[in-house]
Amino acid sequence: MDLRVKKHGLIFCGVLAGFGWIQFAVGATEPASRPPNIIFILADDLGYGDLGCYPHIGPVTTPNIDQLAASGVRMTQAYAAAPVCGPSRASLLTGKFPQRLGVYDNQAIPGLGPQQPGFVPVLQRLGYRTAWFGKWHLGQDIPNHPLNNGFDVAYGFLGGMHDYMKPHVGDHYYGGAYAKHAYVYDGFKPVETMDYLTDELTQRTINFIEKTTRDQPFFIYLAYSAPHTPLQVADDVLRRRVQDGFPPWRAVRLAMIDVMDKGVGEIMSTLKEMQLDRDTLVIFSSDNGSEIEASNGGLRGTKMTLWEGGMRVPLIASWPGKIPVDSVSTTLSGAPDMAATFLALAGGIDQWDVSDGVDLMPFWTGEKKGDAHEALVWTVLEQPKGDVLTSDDAGLFAVRKGPWKFVKDKGRNIDALYNLDSDPGEVMDLSKQAPEKKRELLAYGDRFLKECPTKVAWAYVQSTLHEDLPMKQASRDRCERMMQENKEQL
Repeated sequence: MDLRVKKHGLIFCGVLAGFGWIQFAVGATEPASRPPNIIFILADDLGYGDLGCYPHIGPVTTPNIDQLAASGVRMTQAYAAAPVCGPSRASLLTGKFPQRLGVYDNQAIPGLGPQQPGFVPVLQRLGYRTAWFGKWHLGQDIPNHPLNNGFDVAYGFLGGMHDYMKPHVGDHYYGGAYAKHAYVYDGFKPVETMDYLTDELTQRTINFIEKTTRDQPFFIYLAYSAPHTPLQVADDVLRRRVQDGFPPWRAVRLAMIDVMDKGVGEIMSTLKEMQLDRDTLVIFSSDNGSEIEASNGGLRGTKMTLWEGGMRVPLIASWPGKIPVDSVSTTLSGAPDMAATFLALAGGIDQWDVSDGVDLMPFWTGEKKGDAHEALVWTVLEQPKGDVLTSDDAGLFAVRKGPWKFVKDKGRNIDALYNLDSDPGEVMDLSKQAPEKKRELLAYGDRFLKECPTKVAWAYVQSTLHEDLPMKQASRDRCERMMQENKEQL
């Protein structure tokens, strides 16, 4: 049974232009006419200070990721779209700020399905071979599956977290650890056995690269779940970190990062061995900050807060011969910029709404200076009071513009203004010293929210198990048939 959802209508806007590019590429004789391969590596809950190449507290060793930074550009003002996983991932794959999608937290994660596709189908239509490996967290029924959203190859789990050792124990938030969406899937089939999950994802990525041909570019979205909980790693890897003197919880987390760092090194070695390194843009980043303040490089706050520790993330880009080696970019950038950058490189920038994103390549090469965005706004809503959003509706609200940042946290009774150039730790409230600047940032944020929906305006599915969650019966039936057909795998 073919479980792929058929796409209709406007989802295929620009397809003729895509075919036009394919004909050009096939007829080309010079390798330079071919767009680059793109590998987007996303860690989960990796803090700004979890890498050796970023400011960190205590000994941090990530030699392979550090080498990736040395071979390209390291961004110091890159920001997640939200302080939690779901909205950040929705923003990365749609190229839109999560507020534009009506996604403000992890409790109402919409599916990345036919009603709201991401940019990957555009890459697919432009001739890219596409693959997803790892964590999805963007819908858990068949229409929202990666194979129905632009990916040719898919391996990973659909929920928000997963056991690293057992393929059948996943997201416990919806439906329990053994819910149908909680399995690791190879395509549409639940897998029976797997290696340590981080190693498995690395090897799947390498296998995909090794099967590629030079006449077709590829896009890989490698969404590692490390170092997100559960904290699990093999004893031999953990032992080294314990011997370094770290307490057990810290040792496990560092060991999980060690395994991911090793995987990045293996992927880069594969590209070099296949002589694909100069044809490939590799991005490494995180979906939000760490849940541990010590992992955020001295920045204040953690995941689930709008302090710098929850929002500022490492972002590294390497493309030999294109991006200057060992360079640093201070441009203010946001999650939607990934979609804009990838589509610009692929020649499909006019086939997708990238109004929220900015092509970062000119900033990485040094062609452009300054900030990619005038300002960035982050929001975690309480119950909206009306049909038009304002900052008063937000439990958490922040605006970054130039060196200035306004932060409001209702729960902690905080309403403060900071200058990050002089105070990156967000310690000194300058509200009294610069009241006009505070009003300026607040007004900017309110103008932005005024054009955003109060809630998700497109269909989503939270679980394939709970009968009381909003799932279309047709989607439920497809899931039931899928599980019935593959029951021997369970």
